[in-house]
Amino acid sequence: MGGLGEFLLAAASWFYDFWPFRIVREWEQGVRLLGGRATKLLTSSNARPPLRGVHAFWPGLGEILVQEVNYETPETELQDFVSADGTAWAAAVAVTFRIHDLRAHYLRVHDAEQTILSEVKAAVASAGATLPDVDVTPPRLGELALEGAKGQTRGWGLEIKRVAPTTLTRAQQVRLVADAPK
Repeated sequence: MGGLGEFLLAAASWFYDFWPFRIVREWEQGVRLLGGRATKLLTSSNARPPLRGVHAFWPGLGEILVQEVNYETPETELQDFVSADGTAWAAAVAVTFRIHDLRAHYLRVHDAEQTILSEVKAAVASAGATLPDVDVTPPRLGELALEGAKGQTRGWGLEIKRVAPTTLTRAQQVRLVADAPK
């Protein structure tokens, strides 16, 4: 039975690859690739009227990639930064973002989540370095990090909605002194 199941799975996969239609739902976007180039952004509303969301392509010459574009909220790991007054701080932030233009995203970014998290971490460190200790508060740090991250990711097909610190604390250095192993 395992041989038959594997055969049916392979046949279904082959059929899907050569089936010349893809469905793009309301919460998704698609991009039509022709010869390896992203030629058109596809949504559920820009399809032909009788079949909303159904897009056609020529198998072998092109393909359609479909991806969800709902908001995601990943969180960065704890990151250290130094304020304008020289105090060490540690912060972790949650970032709410979505892909709003899959074509631009496909052309410029490999992994949206990792790229966004890297840019937001840099924006947090940069924003924290400009603030005196009195102003290092979650709302202010989030606001400045949001502005910085939006500036860095402009043109990438991404929309950053919110940057919110989930953890913000003064960092402390701890030195551990122990006897050498015998």
